[in-house]
Formats: sequence, C-alpha cells, structure tokens
Amino acid sequence: MNRQISNNEVEDSFNYSKTIINSIGVPCCYPTVGDVDDDECYRPALSTSVEISQEIDAELGLSENHFSRPEGYFGFSTSEELKMAIGNCEEMIKSDVDYTRKKHLVAKLVQLKLKLQEIQRPAYKPLPEWYHCINCGFKCHSKCLNLITRICASTKVLDKCSYELSICPVLGLSQQKFRCAECKRKFIFKNDMCLPRLCDYSGLFYCSYCHWNSVSIIPSRVIHNWDFEPQKVCRASLQYLRLMVKKPILNLESLNPTLFALVTDLGQIKKLREDILLMKQYFVTCHIAQDQKLLLLLRDRQHFVEGATIYSLQDLIDASSGKLLEYLEGVVEAFTLHITKECQGCRGKGFICELCKSEDVIFPFEPRTDVCQTCSSLFHQDCHLRWKGPCPKCARKGRVPSAASDQS
Repeated sequence: MNRQISNNEVEDSFNYSKTIINSIGVPCCYPTVGDVDDDECYRPALSTSVEISQEIDAELGLSENHFSRPEGYFGFSTSEELKMAIGNCEEMIKSDVDYTRKKHLVAKLVQLKLKLQEIQRPAYKPLPEWYHCINCGFKCHSKCLNLITRICASTKVLDKCSYELSICPVLGLSQQKFRCAECKRKFIFKNDMCLPRLCDYSGLFYCSYCHWNSVSIIPSRVIHNWDFEPQKVCRASLQYLRLMVKKPILNLESLNPTLFALVTDLGQIKKLREDILLMKQYFVTCHIAQDQKLLLLLRDRQHFVEGATIYSLQDLIDASSGKLLEYLEGVVEAFTLHITKECQGCRGKGFICELCKSEDVIFPFEPRTDVCQTCSSLFHQDCHLRWKGPCPKCARKGRVPSAASDQS
C-alpha cells in the first residue's frame, strides 16, 4: 500500500535535487542513495529510474531536455512552453501518490524553473545610442542632440585661441537677467539645485545642468598669483580649458616678467630654454645630430625649439611641480654631451678666450661666459670683467668695441 508524502519530505526532495543539479549539471536520472556493494543490485534501480524519467518527459512534452512542440504549443515561445510545463509538473506532483515518481517530478520541476530563470535573465543590458564629438570629446544621447545649446569648444579654440586673463571677471546676475549664461534657464532661489553657480574662469553664473561643480586650474590665477589651486568652472569652460592646456600662447615676458625673479625654478627654466636655442644653431649644420634626431627630444614641447618666451599652461603646471625643470635638465645634458665631447664637428665650432689665451674651448651656453655684442666673440666672464681695453677682435677689425655683454 502506498504511503502519503508529507510536505517536509517534498521540500527535502526539492533541496536534494537542486544540490545535485548544481554539482553535476542537469541529469536525466538519479542513482539510488546508499551503499551498493553488488553491481547487479544497482542496475535494476538505475533502469527503473531512467524509465520513470522518460515517462515524465513524455507526459510534459519533453525529450532529452529538448522541448518538443506538441499540439497546443505550436507558435509559443520557449519561455511560454517552460511556464506551461512547470504548471503541468506542479499539478502532477499534487495528484501523484507514488513516492518514487513524485521524487522525480520534484527534481524535474527544479530543472524547469532553473531553465526558465536562465532564459529570462538577459545576457546583456542594451546601451542607449549616443554620439561623440571627435574634436572636443563632448558626448550625449541621440535623443538629447536637439537640446544642445553650447558652441563646440574646438570651434572656439580655432576662432579665438586665447585665455581670459582677468581673475574671475564677475558681471553679476542682473547683467544676465537672472538666467543661466548657457541654457537661459531662469534661476529660482528655492533649493541648492536651483541656485546659480559661479564659473571662476568666465565670471558668469550657470544653472546646475550647465555647471556640475567641476574644477580646473585657472590660467589668470597662475599668471598673476602663481596660484594652481583648482577652482569651480562650468562644463563649457572645462572643455575649453582642457583643449587649451597644451597650447603655447602665454608670453610671460610681457604678461608678468617678475615671475622669473620670484620663482626660482622658472628662472632656471628660462636660462635652459635660452641655452637650447644656442645649441640648436650647432645641430642645424651637424649631420650627425640630424641623423641622431637629437632635436626630437623636444618633440612633446616643439615651441621650446622655436623661442624662449612662450609657454603653455601645461608648461607652467609642470614648472610648479618640478617636472619641467627635470625634463629640460636631461635634454640640455644630452645636447651638451654631443656638442662638447661626442661630435668633433660641433666641438670645432667652440671659442678660445682671446683675453687669457687659454687653450680651453668654451661655448656660449656654458656658465660664466660673456659675449661681445658687436662681434659675438666669447670670453670667460672673469677675464672680461678684469679686461680694461677694447675687444681684441673688434680692435683688429677696426670696429667700435662693445661696452655691454650678455652673461650665459
């Protein structure tokens, strides 16, 4: 006589079946639990288990874990088929009284529910379509294209490649008619999200949609105060400053020449850049230097080869951190080694001090040397200071001797 199955036994069977599936996958049959010493005893139980499993698959419309499409299922999706099979399996569990068969039904129910979860779980989350400006790096969704009111930052760079050199030139909200400088949204003094936000670079006020409290180093504060503390700027100013950071457009000699005396590293950087320009004259006529491409050591800062007064904002940032001075010292060391020791052609273009008649070869980029402003002759600085007469070369050529000199 068949005994009644309790709810606890069904739950135990469910948990047991789930454990088996997680450990070995999705089996088609289950072995008899317990120690089996005789193989012959094991085979009949295995055969019976396979028959029961196949019988359940046939009743549910399944065949070897592949779902058939019996009458009534045609046109349904796989998910719908699984839901119908799960419903049928639950009804069979409730109506069946055979203990072994009910145990297999519970295991099959677990398999079907796990399969349904696997199908319903998306493989990936689709991303919305978006656009990326290749010039300024601006990104936005395709649905937001019509909402853009800002001029492309790269267009501003091409049209007017310059900085605002006044420190936070605030005009006031009344000049903006209490509206955002970019999107023209009206300010509402209600909560923090509606309050105007000041851009430290442009001096204008923006709403929270156009000003995200991003921070950036302000060029005017660097030039006038040598201040590199990042300040809050709007999104448009942030984009513009990022595109401009490596543009060599700052002439410190005219903007604030006192910086070279106040900032020690900056004064040394100026001297090294002037030395590089003197060394460049040797490399222009040196075939070895051209083959070795020595000037390419400055390829990341090409403006250093063209002049000694123009800086980019990135140059000043690196000067403040000490990176630029270390970089230039390495470049000048490599250039000096080539000119004074490695290349005989460049070394042959050196000078002999005509005041002390020393055989030491000197160069204009070396320390403690003076240059005659009239004939460009080179002397030791100490010799030139002690010399009371005219420049020997100028005297030979009958020129007016130079009264001033440049210290290298």
